[in-house]
Amino acid sequence: MATDQKKVIKKRIRPTSIYRNEKEYLDDYFEYLDFQCEMKECIKNEEEKTKINRLQGKVQGKWQLIQKKYRNTKKKNKKFAWEELAEIYQLSYWEQKIVLFLLYRYFNHEQGTTGRVILENVTNTRLEMMQARNLLMEKGKLRMNHILYTEEDMEEHNLLDSYFQMSDKMISRLLGEKQALTTSSTVEQPKTYESYLQLYFSFIQLSQEKAILQSILQEEDELKNSWDSIFQKANSEEFQKIQTKIQDIENQLAQYPDKDSYPLEQIVKEYQLSQDEKLILLILLKNSVVSIDSFAGCEGKKILSLLCDEQMDMLKKRSLLYKENKLLKNQLIETDDSNFYNVNILEYDYYLPENMIRRILGDTPSSLERNKENLFTTIKPRFTFDDVVLSPTKKQQIQITLSQQQNQELILKTWGFGEKIPYGNALTMLFTGKPGTGKTMMAEAIAHTLQKNLLIANYAQIQNKYVGETEKQIVNIFQKAKEQDDVLLWDEADSMFYSRDSATQSWESREINIILQQIEQFTGTVILTTNRTIALDKALERRIVLKINFEMPTAEEREKIWRSLIPIQAPFASDVDLQTLATQYEITGGLIKNALLHAARYTAYHKHPAITMQALLQGIQIQTENTWSTTHKIGFESAKLR
Repeated sequence: MATDQKKVIKKRIRPTSIYRNEKEYLDDYFEYLDFQCEMKECIKNEEEKTKINRLQGKVQGKWQLIQKKYRNTKKKNKKFAWEELAEIYQLSYWEQKIVLFLLYRYFNHEQGTTGRVILENVTNTRLEMMQARNLLMEKGKLRMNHILYTEEDMEEHNLLDSYFQMSDKMISRLLGEKQALTTSSTVEQPKTYESYLQLYFSFIQLSQEKAILQSILQEEDELKNSWDSIFQKANSEEFQKIQTKIQDIENQLAQYPDKDSYPLEQIVKEYQLSQDEKLILLILLKNSVVSIDSFAGCEGKKILSLLCDEQMDMLKKRSLLYKENKLLKNQLIETDDSNFYNVNILEYDYYLPENMIRRILGDTPSSLERNKENLFTTIKPRFTFDDVVLSPTKKQQIQITLSQQQNQELILKTWGFGEKIPYGNALTMLFTGKPGTGKTMMAEAIAHTLQKNLLIANYAQIQNKYVGETEKQIVNIFQKAKEQDDVLLWDEADSMFYSRDSATQSWESREINIILQQIEQFTGTVILTTNRTIALDKALERRIVLKINFEMPTAEEREKIWRSLIPIQAPFASDVDLQTLATQYEITGGLIKNALLHAARYTAYHKHPAITMQALLQGIQIQTENTWSTTHKIGFESAKLR
C-alpha cells in the first residue's frame, strides 16, 4: 500500500518537474530575483545576519529548483524564446541576464530601469559591474539589435543613470507570444524571395524616415527652447516607433529558412560582402524602380545616411564607396568616375548596372555559370616545350619565369617575397609575332609544364554593347581561371590591352582599369598574344614579367618544323626534300602545317600511293598566294609547279 501511494505521489509530481512554457520558467525566475533583490537590500542596509542568511538560503534553494527543472526541460529538447533570441544575436551570459532582469522589472515596477540598478542586480562584484558596463553602450549587441533602448542623451546623462527599457513587441517575443506580433486577422505571408526583398525595401523606407527624424531632432536639440521641447518629445516618440518597426523587420528577416539560396545572398557570399555592402545594393535596387528619371542615381551622402546614425559613422563608412572597395572594384555598382579623385565621393550619384539588377532579381545566371555565353574555351594542352620550335635562349627565359609558379612555396613563403611583395605576383607574359609563329602553341606547352588546363578568353563574346557588361565579363574570366586553377590566355590582346591614352570613351578606360586590377589580384599565369606591335598601357607594361617576340623561323628551324609535323605512318615519296622546302620558302610554322594538310588532302583525293614533292609545293603556293603577310622565296627556282 505504501508503495502504491509513492507511485501516485510520483505521478502527481512529475508534471511540475519541467517547464511547459516560457511563462512557467519566468515565474520561478522572477521569484528567485525577488529573494535576491531583498537579500541585496538587506546587505546594503546592514540588517540582521540571521535575516540575510535566511534569504540567502531561499535564493540558493530557489536557484537549485530552477536548475533541476530546467535540466529536465532541456531533456525534452525544449527551447525558450529568450534562448532563441540569445542564439540569433549571440548574446553573452551577462547580456541574457540583463534582458531577463528588464523583463522582471517590467512586471514589478514601471517600465524603465537605470543602468546602475540593472548592473547592481546582474553582477556580484564591483569589478564585474565595471566589466559589464559596456554591454549597455550604444555599440553593444543589446542596443545595436534594438533589444533594449534608451531615450536619454548620453552627452547630458551618465550611462548608469540613464533609463533603459524594452518595447512591447520584444517583451511579447520573450514571453513566446507569437500571435502578439500580428493582429488576429492577419494571415502569415509565405516566406518567398519576393517577400524577403519587400521586407528589405520596408526596412530601407523606415531607415529613410529615421534619418529625416534624426536630422529634425538634432536641429531641435540645438535650439533647446521650451516651445520646441514639446515637438522634440513628440518626434522622439515617433523615432522610437520607427526603431521598433525596424527591429520587427529584422526579426522577420532572421526567420527565413531558405534565404541562403536566394540570388541576393548568393551574390553576398560570392563577393564576401558585409551587411552594409548588401544594404547599399538594396538601396540602389529600390532607387532603380522608384526613381522617375531612369538615369537618376542615388547620392553617396544619402546612401550613408541610411546606414549610419551618427556623423562619425558616416566618416568611417565612406570607404564603402571607394574605388578599391568590393562594390566598385567588382563592378557591382557604378558611378560617373571621370573626375573621381577631385570631388567628394559622397557628392557622386551611384547606380546599379542592369546586369546586377537582373542578378539580384534572379533573372540571369551567376558568374559561375556564364560560359553558356561562350566567354571562354577550356582545353587540355596537347603540346610540350619539345614540340615548339623556338630559340633555346627564349625557351630558357620562359622556363626560368615559370619557376616562380613551380617553386611558389619556396620563393613567396620560405624566402619571404610574398610578405615583402604581397600583390602583383601573377606571371604575365606577352608573346608577339606574326600568325603561325607558335605563340598559342607555346601557351599550351606552358600549361602542360604547369600541369594545368588552358583557358582561352573569347574577346568577341566578352565585348558587350551595354555599358558595364564588358567589365563584368572580364571579372568573370579571371574568376573562372582562378576557380579552375587554369593558365589564362588572352589571344589577340591588342583588341583590349591598348593604352588608356588612346581611349576615346570613358567606358574604354574603365575596361583597361578592370583588366589592370584583375591582373594585380591574380596569382596564376596570364599569357597575352598579339600579331602586331601595340602601344601597351604603361601600367600594364610594368606588370608584364616577360616579353618574347616570336620571329619568323630560320631555315634550320623551318626544317625542324617540317619534320616535327610529319607523322611516322604517313607515306612520302622519295622525291620529297624537306631541306629544300625549308631553304627555299620562308614561311611560318602555321603555314607549314596548312601546306602539309593540303598535300595530304590532294594525295587522298587523287588516290596517289604517297605524298609527293609536287603536292607539298602546291600546298605552299596555295598558302602563300592568299596570305596578307610577306613570304620570301629564297635561292633558285628549280622546283616550279607544273
